[in-house]
Amino acid sequence: MLIGSVLLTLLGVESSRKTNLGSAIDYLPMEKGTRWSYEVFAGEVEFRLDTRRYGGDVRFVEGRGRVPYDFVFGKRPSDKHGLTKSIYQASRYGSRLFYFDAFQWRVEFEPPLKLLPRNVSIDARWKWKGEISVDGEKAQSSAQLKVVGVEEISVPAGVYQAVHVTQVHQKPGLTIHRWFAQGVGLIKEDQILRKKKGEAARRGLRLLSFASK
Repeated sequence: MLIGSVLLTLLGVESSRKTNLGSAIDYLPMEKGTRWSYEVFAGEVEFRLDTRRYGGDVRFVEGRGRVPYDFVFGKRPSDKHGLTKSIYQASRYGSRLFYFDAFQWRVEFEPPLKLLPRNVSIDARWKWKGEISVDGEKAQSSAQLKVVGVEEISVPAGVYQAVHVTQVHQKPGLTIHRWFAQGVGLIKEDQILRKKKGEAARRGLRLLSFASK
């Protein structure tokens, strides 16, 4: 009986080790000067996007006071000025997205959308419910998010063991698949927006290169 209990305890510890994949900050590093370059596609349009974590600041969030956040700016090599801007809060307590401003299209989440939980583990699930503002037009929405598992993902930058996270909105009919690699960040993203008559708009990105300061 004692031996059986010990074995069950050991199996439980081993199972926990397999499913506990680390903290959120491990999968979305935000050291100043970190750079990511992506191959971006939207329909038949493809281009290179160079992004960089420039710095951080604090922002007042109702009910939470002043919280720190990180700026990530991006541009195409041919652009003189920035093309995209995203604001994240990445810490050991979880990774959240406040808004992204990309290709003359700004989307803001209130409350901020949790991209990764505090402790990343296989089959972790969480929900988001709130207001999405798209270019100033606001609408209520909700999403179901889940850590599907760890997968071997090949992108132009190399082959990574990456955490696969799904994000599913019913209204609008939007599904997003993201893959995060430990110590690197987002290496792949696929977005599928369901339209009327069964049509779907697709866009995504693949990591071309990564460099930390």
